[in-house]
Amino acid sequence: MDIYTKEHHGYFTLELGYYQGNGFDSTEIRNLRFALLSLHGEQGEFWLEGKKTLFDGDVVLCVNEQELLQVSENVQVKGILFHPAVIHGAFDFQNIRTQEESFDITQQQDYYFLFAFLRTENNKDATLYPPRDAKERMDFLMECFCEQITKQDNNHWACKSRSFLMELLSICNTLLEEKSMIYEDVQEKEMQKIVSYLKSNISKKITIAELTREFQINRTDLSKRFLEYTGETVMEYVKRIRIDFAATMLRDTKIPLIDIMERVGFHDYSYFSNTLKKKKGYGLFGR
Repeated sequence: MDIYTKEHHGYFTLELGYYQGNGFDSTEIRNLRFALLSLHGEQGEFWLEGKKTLFDGDVVLCVNEQELLQVSENVQVKGILFHPAVIHGAFDFQNIRTQEESFDITQQQDYYFLFAFLRTENNKDATLYPPRDAKERMDFLMECFCEQITKQDNNHWACKSRSFLMELLSICNTLLEEKSMIYEDVQEKEMQKIVSYLKSNISKKITIAELTREFQINRTDLSKRFLEYTGETVMEYVKRIRIDFAATMLRDTKIPLIDIMERVGFHDYSYFSNTLKKKKGYGLFGR
């Protein structure tokens, strides 16, 4: 099981690896890596900390370095094994649990990506059952990650692989948030599902017409309920979450600007630059 990725010429090593196979046993990575795993199987089984779970279809697991996971051999598993330092160089397994209050602003923002692996009252078990659109996006990101660390055929493969991991973690956090929420009514739950859908499709062209078809809701009700639930219109919300993720990639990676724009659904440089400046208060500084 690979837990490191070496640059092909030996210049550096990343504390992450990719796993794909039938079944999984976390024993050999215990105390060494977090594991973000996508499971697919019919009548599949896994044991997390000795607790047996049966499932049919797709499951996503966010397993921390202290937890023991075993997945039956009839289950297809693919996933990313990584150390917290991949997300931020200052992170280790201890300080992400004990020193959160001392983190600077950037560290606090990056800390969010690890939330699904840290057990709290609202996150006792990060077993997630993603809807179809989120699962398709996660599968695509996993494939992109694997391709980058395997081929290493561009100068930005390390940054790109890290950014794919960060987007995956962001989707996991969205699913975890939806799972842990207590809804006052059916309409509130429906709005949260739309929020999750938008966060899982930041690169995709989003239209009101598409959302009305996807969630079987008329345009007027969608606009009114979404504004009441989030305080923003649908398109304002979409623009904000896209810019938020773009700002993270601009801050934390050296990925070419055109790639960042494509990842968050922008195709016009001037519009992207103006939106970034309006939402974040700064421009692209020559990128």
